[in-house]
Amino acid sequence: MELTEDQKTAYIAAGGTRCPICGDPDIEGDHVEIDAGRATQTVSCVGCGADWVDCYVLKSVRAMGLCDHFGDRS
Repeated sequence: MELTEDQKTAYIAAGGTRCPICGDPDIEGDHVEIDAGRATQTVSCVGCGADWVDCYVLKSVRAMGLCDHFGDRS
């Protein structure tokens, strides 16, 4: 099953915290696969059983100790 653009947009806007199919917050992520500036993670919804893949792209890099790792998302 393919996600619609609206489902993708809503999921990303919510920070990937709810199932893009049913909206349930009870989701579980598998291990993260990292390869050359990209990463993927299979995620599953406990509520409805849907599975999808989160796709990440390296956006920035900073030296350790110079920033809050999660506070600055620029």
